[in-house]
Amino acid sequence: MEIKRCRICKSDIVGRLDKVFCSVKCKNAYHSMRRRQNELHVREVDNVLHRNRIILLELSEKKKFGRFFIDKQKLIALGFKFEFCTKVYHAPDGKIYHYVYDFAWTDYAKNEIMILMSNYASMAV
Repeated sequence: MEIKRCRICKSDIVGRLDKVFCSVKCKNAYHSMRRRQNELHVREVDNVLHRNRIILLELSEKKKFGRFFIDKQKLIALGFKFEFCTKVYHAPDGKIYHYVYDFAWTDYAKNEIMILMSNYASMAV
């Protein structure tokens, strides 16, 4: 019979056959480590989403209407990351709206993006 080793401290495991850790201390250490790794990844994604929203908010403060157009390269230069969004909506007209919290954007022309703000973004749905 093969002797099982603890995932954390590598000491011998005594007891049930399906046991993975030698003690509660090692079990807690393992799960704490996994939770920290997960929280780090979530924090990184959340930071990018918040940064995207701040960029859209700062651009919208200069606009008087609920929607405006901006060059895609300008958004990229400001640090906007198009691959991060909180929701994607496929409209019946074939347009795809990407949301970041209360803002939405869609491709409008070749290198132009249409940004919809708060109330207008909810109308796209």
